[in-house]
Amino acid sequence: MQREETEALERARVERETLERLSQVGRACAMVAHEIGNPLAAIKATLQSVEREAAAAGLGDTLGAVFREVDRLDKILRQLLGFVRHRPPRWSRAELAPIVERARAGAGARLDGIAFHGVRGPLPSVLCDPDQIEQVLLNVFLNAADAMPGGGKLCWSAHVGGDRLVILVEDTGPGVSPSQRERVFESFYTTKPAGIGLGLPVCFRIMSDHGGSITIEDREGARGAAVRLTLPLARSG
Repeated sequence: MQREETEALERARVERETLERLSQVGRACAMVAHEIGNPLAAIKATLQSVEREAAAAGLGDTLGAVFREVDRLDKILRQLLGFVRHRPPRWSRAELAPIVERARAGAGARLDGIAFHGVRGPLPSVLCDPDQIEQVLLNVFLNAADAMPGGGKLCWSAHVGGDRLVILVEDTGPGVSPSQRERVFESFYTTKPAGIGLGLPVCFRIMSDHGGSITIEDREGARGAAVRLTLPLARSG
């Protein structure tokens, strides 16, 4: 019993420190977004004003390349703003299956070539923010798709475990090493060439706001990664 209490206290300490770091990063992101947003908008407006002249001068391809880079910066800025604009959950009683289906639909073509299926029994409805839980699942699905560029299998399952709803999302990718598992929830840590490392930190904060958790582990008895999400059932109906 003492060991379990010690482990629970350690988990609470790590979660508290993680949330404090996320808050500090959020303030920094707000400042960066403000300082970059206005100049970026001015650059885009200027490019649009000379687009016709540039095309007439044979510089259409060059200007197009600049536009693409501006759009890439704009996308990064939107991700930063999404991280900064943290809001508390908007509670609503919801069923899990429709949330999963919306997240799957949101992944769109990114799941092409990947076999997607679910295994679940009867589940209670949960009082949660459906949009935020969908955001978490979408991020998990997209990460799994990125881990299986040549195709594979993606499976979700759910069950009631004690006083929690447990959701397990498993893929047949290369898995996540133990050293990376300790860092994937850190802000701006990413193994993706085009990533900025805010997806999983946002997921961590959402699950914490719900009184739940998100962890990454190995698939049981097989190659691949498993993401375990938990939501408390204390508010279930």
